[in-house]
Amino acid sequence: MRLAAWSVLIYALVVAAGGIFGYLHSHSAASLFASVPFSLALLACTPGLFRSKRPSLIISLILVFVLDAFFTFRFSQSLKWMPAGMMVVVSLFTISAIVYGVRKTGSCSTSRKSS
Repeated sequence: MRLAAWSVLIYALVVAAGGIFGYLHSHSAASLFASVPFSLALLACTPGLFRSKRPSLIISLILVFVLDAFFTFRFSQSLKWMPAGMMVVVSLFTISAIVYGVRKTGSCSTSRKSS
């Protein structure tokens, strides 16, 4: 599960950097305002991923899927490698790392304590 946690952490930083770069380079406030919440949510999931907590896994997987769908749509419209094509590849790698981490450990623990 550590691979998944590190992958989500790096992915969150890439998303944040991309939003900041998009804002500085193209003056795109939408890039900045979309990337910051996604990055913060992904960063909030990483401690739970390091502890193999199921809610963190589900939330991070949903967030990465949403971003992947967005960037896949953008890439299909523009066919430009930067940033959409690159983010599709990075998103798919992150999804693969999360799935690999779950399969390797068998399953993740729940956040509830057993009585």
